[in-house]
Amino acid sequence: KSQRDKAEEFLKSEFDTSTATVTTKKLNPKVTISDIAGEITTAEEVYQEILRKNEEIKEQVETHQEELKVIFLNKEDRYAVVQMSKKIREIVHKRNDRINLDFQIHVVKDRFHIVQCFKCQRFGHKSDSVMCPR
Repeated sequence: KSQRDKAEEFLKSEFDTSTATVTTKKLNPKVTISDIAGEITTAEEVYQEILRKNEEIKEQVETHQEELKVIFLNKEDRYAVVQMSKKIREIVHKRNDRINLDFQIHVVKDRFHIVQCFKCQRFGHKSDSVMCPR
């Protein structure tokens, strides 16, 4: 038996409770690309530049149908958030977390979204959740 099954049996016997296993969908990694030149003005231009200047990524997207999606471009602060498949993230990581855009090499940093409750200041739920103790 798996550890999950053993834990489920233990909880049922000790606490007279039932359990349910929920499989969540794993999200693809998101990264931030900083210092994007002012000539790039739309998310579509960021996407096209990534494919044009990074052959390995282009091959993964076109041949293997790997995901690459520009979530948004902040023109004022000159950065973009890009969601990519795990395979493409591995390629970027092997290149020392750098990606080519226009005529520059840009540092790529992982982007994390952490949910925090505004009522109790705990993490993992929002204030309208039943998990909030207040």
